[in-house]
Amino acid sequence: MKKMILLVFVFCFMREDASPTDSAGFTEMRLNDRVLLLHHAPWAETMTVVDSWRSLIVVDTWASLRAAEKAKSRIEAVFKKQVSHVINTHYHWDHTFGNQAFKGSRVVGQRFCAGDGFRLCPPNHPVGDRDTLSVGDLTVLFYHMPGIHTRSNMTLFIPELGIVFGRREFAYAAQMKLEPGADPQKIVRVLEEILAIGKPVRFLIPGHGEAVVNPDLTVAVKRLKGIIRK
Repeated sequence: MKKMILLVFVFCFMREDASPTDSAGFTEMRLNDRVLLLHHAPWAETMTVVDSWRSLIVVDTWASLRAAEKAKSRIEAVFKKQVSHVINTHYHWDHTFGNQAFKGSRVVGQRFCAGDGFRLCPPNHPVGDRDTLSVGDLTVLFYHMPGIHTRSNMTLFIPELGIVFGRREFAYAAQMKLEPGADPQKIVRVLEEILAIGKPVRFLIPGHGEAVVNPDLTVAVKRLKGIIRK
């Protein structure tokens, strides 16, 4: 009986229309004239809006369709442009359930994003490790980073704006949680590749919470190299 109650609770919790985050309230923060962060309570889920001059790119879409629909109306009113691309950094429901609010946009994500089984709009444009996407005057670089959170995790870099989308630990000396399948050597290679491009990294945007300004990615590189040597 206890197992049955637990299963019912989990099912209701994960359904989009029963999500506890259905509140449409959110906060806004402008990083600069081309980047807007929207945070949705109660987990401070991050939706990032990037202006490519030609159109808008949205990275991650929260856990609530209703909130994402209101966010879409707000950001298109602010920028006076349409959202042409939605990018999911990974498949978790609190990053993808709002995809349906952006019907007509190209939804981009790692191929595992389409297999989560939830009621959402999965990526219709799968990308792989080191693929690139050009939108307007911007280039999005994709790095597949399985094992740092999920098997579908993608770290993104937009060199023209100096924005990295990735784990907050990339900027700090804190211990990075690595899941089964994670490869510290690959994480080091990706961070070193981003640094080798030669563009300043101005912001690190995690999936939850505030952006890190002027992050020092070499901190994570040194720490991970220490783990590898052990």
